[in-house]
Amino acid sequence: MPTLGWIKETVEDRQAEREPIPTPKPPSPVRCPECGATVEPGELAAHLSLRHPVARPLLVLAGHAAPSQLVLRETPSEEAIAVANCTAITLFSDGGEPIETDLDGLASALSAEQGHFVIELVNARASDSASVSAIYRINIRVADAAELGEVDREFADRLALDAVNLAAIRAFADACAPLATAADYTDALANYVTGVLAKDQDPATGVTIEFSAFKERFQKALWVLSEYPGRRLPRVVCAAVRMNINDFRRGLPRSGVESLDACAEFLTGLAKQESPVHRPVLPPGDAHAAACPVDRATYEILEIFSRLHDGVLSDQVLDRLRSCAEASTFSPYDRVKCRALLASRYLSIGDTRAAIEPLQALEHDPVFTAWATGALAESGRDG
Repeated sequence: MPTLGWIKETVEDRQAEREPIPTPKPPSPVRCPECGATVEPGELAAHLSLRHPVARPLLVLAGHAAPSQLVLRETPSEEAIAVANCTAITLFSDGGEPIETDLDGLASALSAEQGHFVIELVNARASDSASVSAIYRINIRVADAAELGEVDREFADRLALDAVNLAAIRAFADACAPLATAADYTDALANYVTGVLAKDQDPATGVTIEFSAFKERFQKALWVLSEYPGRRLPRVVCAAVRMNINDFRRGLPRSGVESLDACAEFLTGLAKQESPVHRPVLPPGDAHAAACPVDRATYEILEIFSRLHDGVLSDQVLDRLRSCAEASTFSPYDRVKCRALLASRYLSIGDTRAAIEPLQALEHDPVFTAWATGALAESGRDG
């Protein structure tokens, strides 16, 4: 019995016999506009993305790639401003309307004004309209030199003292409040001294923040004051902060305070495995006029360091150093410094057995690990 399906099948077969269905011609390969390679049409976009990614545009200041958010304490020169991988620039100044500009216009704006700038850089590829953008937020705050000097004088009168408390910090902040262009500078100095009080935890000072807060306060101070390398007070504070957080691997800029600089140079030499030389220095209280307050642990370390090579006091000083290396009132950073000084002193007098314990404690410290591991290998772990 015939069926509809059979009839349809027969009709289709006959149609195919009369007029063969044409096979479409495959699309021709295309050439990559960037490198000239031949690829299938549907693979061109993937090829461009993988083989020729569009580079991120960069803002360059003084020869270094700028971070996406930046505060400048000095007005940059036009020559210090550059861009890379950039085809278009849009500038927003203090919340105003966007301005399409070029490198010359951008450099002129940033070098001539203070304020808040938002910069959008775009790198667009003409061949396929692919683009990458980057946003930079730059705050230019240049303090008046006379106001900075006034802040330094207020600091010397109110905070560069042995006995400092929270009331003195408040009085310093109040006295500097009218110095508007130096507000960040004032806050940074206040943060440093507050960090000193937090680290000392002396109830008589009125401190209410925890011991662990000292690092955050110090880092806030360092972030601002490191922008003032030409001023003595910021140099001293930054050196004290870097000493506190064991920032020795890249070396510390000189502060002008001999006891601080000598100890920092010695520890930097250990961290960089450069065979540091211990040069005689006076104790911190005798070496200079007070520049800024330091916490008691740092003062103790500087005082011990100044006496390490005093033959008369050597045994007594080593006992103090051993005690400090285990002191619960010292920060982990301070205990590491004490162990490094202790191990170094033992090695210098040939007592390798006594050096083993502090060296082993430093094996996994990120700053002194290379020196400690090398010293252990040379001396033998069991002496």
